[in-house]
Amino acid sequence: MFVLKSLIVMDRCVEERLMLQEIATYNNRYLEEFQGTSVQSSLPINRLIQHYFHHIRNKARIYEEKKCVIAFDKSERSTRIDKLTVAALLEQINECVALQESILQLNETYKNGNKRSEVVQYLFGMLLLTVLAAHSVQFICVSALIRKAPALDLQSLRQTRSEIDRIDKRSTRDVMLFLNSNKDIETFKNIKYEELFRFGPKFLVPID
Repeated sequence: MFVLKSLIVMDRCVEERLMLQEIATYNNRYLEEFQGTSVQSSLPINRLIQHYFHHIRNKARIYEEKKCVIAFDKSERSTRIDKLTVAALLEQINECVALQESILQLNETYKNGNKRSEVVQYLFGMLLLTVLAAHSVQFICVSALIRKAPALDLQSLRQTRSEIDRIDKRSTRDVMLFLNSNKDIETFKNIKYEELFRFGPKFLVPID
């Protein structure tokens, strides 16, 4: 568990926006190809460590480059999003969806692993923070897209609506899959599903 604890510390550094460039460019073959040798080592743990290390580096890169609004403090996100063009908003959303999907892949590698360990549960709590942050940014971006709808021509409007529908299905699917597969972890039990951001048909009425 020492390796997992060390990776969690790295992840916490990324969340605090510390040493981003160093972590984003950190190459470690031992972690990339991790094969534990202890009695407690198992294939799920090995894969979890490999994928978690990749996820941390990727998130550090996103935060360091600051091309995605998720890299900024929550208090700044709405203001920055309001200044973006329709194309830039869609790029933001796709970046967040990609981040969510990478976490789903990580989650899939450990679906048969033991999640009773406090260290593993804390790790998945860290992943939950990122999933919800990415979903929140998408919701704000979709809100901004709807505000821009009156200024769009009909073709652009239809394309935007189609993108929002696609995003809603992918993002909501990703979040719910992640939550449902970890519902026995204490942190996840406190999530009120009905309060999650859901785009839904009523939300999209303004651009119908």
